Amino acid sequence: MPTTTNIWDLAIDQSRDKRANVLSNKNESESSERSLLILGSKGVGKTTLIHRFLDSSDAAKATLALEYTFGRKTNNNLAKDVCHIWELGGGTLFTKLLETPLSPLKLPQLHVVLMIDLSKPEELWFTLETLVTNLQTHLDIILKSAEATEHKIEEKLVKLTKLQMDAEHPDKDLIKPLLLPCIILGCKYDEFQNLDPEKKKIICKALRFFAHFHGASLQFYRYEQNSELYNAK
Repeated sequence: MPTTTNIWDLAIDQSRDKRANVLSNKNESESSERSLLILGSKGVGKTTLIHRFLDSSDAAKATLALEYTFGRKTNNNLAKDVCHIWELGGGTLFTKLLETPLSPLKLPQLHVVLMIDLSKPEELWFTLETLVTNLQTHLDIILKSAEATEHKIEEKLVKLTKLQMDAEHPDKDLIKPLLLPCIILGCKYDEFQNLDPEKKKIICKALRFFAHFHGASLQFYRYEQNSELYNAK
């Protein structure tokens, strides 16, 4: 019986193949490593999201500063793939700690998840601007290090970023991608959806502009027993 593949599976496979071509040609039987950096507003469920990703039954506790964990899974070739997960707590208080997960040789495998609190519109822009600006500052410093220069890390990140962009896009010379794959998650959508429609429209436009300018994707998130993602319309 033929297997069915949807458009999302095809997109994921295509993106994985592109990144593999830019990075090293690794034997399929070898394990691979990826890293996640999760940061954002206080109390939006960052730790809970990590526990669900790792299928952990542990109760979520407040993250005090920067915490590390990992997940390991055996792939189809019986090698163990590893995902390193860094979580920055405290909202915008501990941005100096961002240099720790930005290891030069790990950057091509690093993805950023930025979670913001939609129930506090007055804090959204400050949180986004502060975290992304500090992340970019640390990234610029790391990319100028001797180790990053020796291994041409910035060149690899630029190539990977260009793969995600349409070469004919009219805004390609106006935007400033982060050089790290990034998704912005607007959390507490269940509270946000009850705001005045005009206010919601303005907030959505601002968030979409911010995501577009930095080359990030944007989703809205409601945490319940069965969490759901919503496109930011």
